[in-house]
Amino acid sequence: MKSKNFLIFIILILPYIEPLSFKDIEWIDNLYSILKVINFFVIFLIYYTNVKRNKYKLSKYMIIIVLYQLELYISTFINKGSYNELFGQTISVLSTVMLTEIYIRNKEGKMVLKALYGILFIYSIINISTLLKQQNTNAEIISFLGMDNRYIFFLLPMCVFSIIYSLLKYNKLNKFSYLLLIISAFQVFYTWSVGAMLAIIILMVFTLVINKLNKLQKISFKVYLILIIILNILLVFIQVQYYFENFIVNYLHKDLNLSGRVYTWDAAIEVIKQYPILGIGGQTGDVMQSIYYGTNQHAHNLFLNILVKGGVISLLIQFWMYLEIDKKLKKCQNKKISAIFAFSMFLILFISLADTFDTYLVYIIYTLAYYINDLHTENRKEIENE
Repeated sequence: MKSKNFLIFIILILPYIEPLSFKDIEWIDNLYSILKVINFFVIFLIYYTNVKRNKYKLSKYMIIIVLYQLELYISTFINKGSYNELFGQTISVLSTVMLTEIYIRNKEGKMVLKALYGILFIYSIINISTLLKQQNTNAEIISFLGMDNRYIFFLLPMCVFSIIYSLLKYNKLNKFSYLLLIISAFQVFYTWSVGAMLAIIILMVFTLVINKLNKLQKISFKVYLILIIILNILLVFIQVQYYFENFIVNYLHKDLNLSGRVYTWDAAIEVIKQYPILGIGGQTGDVMQSIYYGTNQHAHNLFLNILVKGGVISLLIQFWMYLEIDKKLKKCQNKKISAIFAFSMFLILFISLADTFDTYLVYIIYTLAYYINDLHTENRKEIENE
């Protein structure tokens, strides 16, 4: 039964982990879109059946996820936007959350972790093979996982899933987890993606020293969230990077406007001033391009992007989700795993300072973190039965 459920999970989750290079091939991208819709109805049926049969209560986490999506549709309606721009996002977020939640509730959380890091490991190997075929490394590199600054959207979740699985199963990092960290580091260093490099290095160091520094296990996600809010203010509004010109230009080899992100942030702030409460909702690509000077379709900053689309209400709902996850992490008896989850979420938000890191893999990490006590209980029962 477990091997059957493992295969079912992979079939159902695969359409939502689309390699970004496929987005440029119309027929493949359309196929993925069709599979996402089909799988959504299958996952919803499985979720509904499980909830009804086992008399599960609708979790507060799921309510928050639905409210967040609903608010975007209200904003879209008010601003006469495009529902099509939201539809794919909505079914993908709901599908990944529902599927992950039901597997965890059925005591198969470790199966989810194993399947996910396995899929992403295969993606990573394919990406390396296409990456090394690039002739001119001075140009922008595009390989299996897409643009080089997007690799981290797949690599960071892969490392997190592997680390959590290893800690649950062995109470330490196994050799395979180290391997995944190394091949992730290789890819981001090869392409010199600065934010991704910092994230992978910091994750490696944190994971290695967490056993020796017990104080790290006591830092709550709420502390990390406050730090991220401060960093957003310093970087986006005060633009403190201009005080570190020598380091940024001469050592990181980046310009002070962070490849145009400063101008994108300024454009986003202007929109937020006009639509502060509900945002502009879902809009067509052409509308979003016009907002960001024809260069982007998002704010290159997670919090700004949330404010642009859903206003202050959306951001408050997002913070509500973070705080609910923080409560769950604090209650977990396995402080090492809760610390890894908290720090991983911090890294997601750290990368989101200069990008919009809100992929469906991120929502899976949030879901796993919210259900950390179920993961811990599942693991403890397995150990007792051995």
